[in-house]
Amino acid sequence: MAAQQACLKIANVKGLVAILQGIKSSHKSQLCTMSINSDGVAVRWEDASKSLQSSVWLSSELFSHYNCPWARKALGLHFAQFVDTLNVFALGSGAELVLRFPGRNEELICEMVEDGSMAQLCTYARIDTVEIPFSGDLMDSWEDPTSFFLVDGALLKETVEDLEWPSGGLTVEAFLRRDPPQVQFSAHGLGDLRVTLPASKLDGFHCASAEVRHSYKHKHLRTAFTQLPHIKDGSSPVSTKVSIDRDGLMKVTHMVSLGGGEGILRSAAASLADTQRSAVAHRMGIVQVLIVADEEDIN
Repeated sequence: MAAQQACLKIANVKGLVAILQGIKSSHKSQLCTMSINSDGVAVRWEDASKSLQSSVWLSSELFSHYNCPWARKALGLHFAQFVDTLNVFALGSGAELVLRFPGRNEELICEMVEDGSMAQLCTYARIDTVEIPFSGDLMDSWEDPTSFFLVDGALLKETVEDLEWPSGGLTVEAFLRRDPPQVQFSAHGLGDLRVTLPASKLDGFHCASAEVRHSYKHKHLRTAFTQLPHIKDGSSPVSTKVSIDRDGLMKVTHMVSLGGGEGILRSAAASLADTQRSAVAHRMGIVQVLIVADEEDIN
């Protein structure tokens, strides 16, 4: 009896590649876990230090065809190989990409059929799977109360980039104050720099105590804020939600439109309270990054 096989179809391959770039690491050997569930696909990666986890969630609503015969099945992939393969398909004419799993040897199969002037062109790839690298979920340790703010993601990208030199590439402190509302990032090392986000730019703000102060590795903040796609003309700003729990665990949430264009981030401030339900309604994928506060954090 033939093994059950999931079959997924998606048209916006460029958008798919763009959103996956949001969890790219600097390690060429990066391994990720791809979970194919009855209600969507999750791709997750964990830093070797266990202090950063990032993920992409794609609701089944984003696919033109979604047939998953099981509740959940996970497979391990070399992330760079997976994205490079998808990039090849993204160069096509815009035909639908078909993903099938498992193949005869437990591989992930990618197919695309394009209509040419004389005949159909079929592009086909098989991606070998590896041992699943992902372990636990940092969200299991999330502790209320939670502080959060929402802001144009471009501001956070610029802030983190500006703080690289003064931090020496080491740590950056995040500071929230309740009254008056304030969000500030600072670095002290090779230099001394404080960047305060304009209060008028905060789309939402809540500070669980009078002050919240935690430090994070700069490289982790770069992963969270600096590698997502942005609209070139700035006509539709990126909206990003940053949440910090009682112990300093930071959760960064971006929502990425896959309904058209090339996976451009859209403003979604009003809907981030219930991200998965909103993603279905707005045909958006979710990028989430979890960052543990630095061990030398005095809090």
